[in-house]
Amino acid sequence: AQATVALTPAPAQIAVTKVASPLTQAEPGGNFTFTATVSNPSQFEPVTITRMTDNVYGDLATRPGSTCGVLIGITLTPGASVQCSFTGAFTGKAGDAQTDTITVDGTNLGTTVTATADATVTLTAAPPPPALPPTGHGPVTPTAQSPSLIGVAVAGTALVQLLVGLVWLLGFRPSRRTS
Repeated sequence: AQATVALTPAPAQIAVTKVASPLTQAEPGGNFTFTATVSNPSQFEPVTITRMTDNVYGDLATRPGSTCGVLIGITLTPGASVQCSFTGAFTGKAGDAQTDTITVDGTNLGTTVTATADATVTLTAAPPPPALPPTGHGPVTPTAQSPSLIGVAVAGTALVQLLVGLVWLLGFRPSRRTS
């Protein structure tokens, strides 16, 4: 007797996680860094990364500042993983949040596999401005070391000397009284 056994190869698999840093920023917001980890959870089949996109930030292979472009074409053996990161701006007012989704495509023996992951960033209220020092604690008493008093003292002395000199030049001399 002859038996025919059909072997079905294990399907290729791909997985992705995405983490934002920081998770929150004070309004009006700014740049957030997103880190993606792409892995092959298959026990037997390798998978080649063919595309990485983000629904908000676009093609991650060509995004300026993204390190994800170098992952395109990499073949992950079963159990292997790789990471990349990119920066994206998000601005708005306190309470605004943005969830964006990364999609990673891979292939194995002509079969395409896809995985997605998302991350949410949130804007919080801006911190209050720094408090000004208290005022209204009474008059300030200048001291001899006070720059304003020193300036007045120098100016005052010079002015008195100038006035005495002018009086002397104009001939106004104090008279001497004899009793």
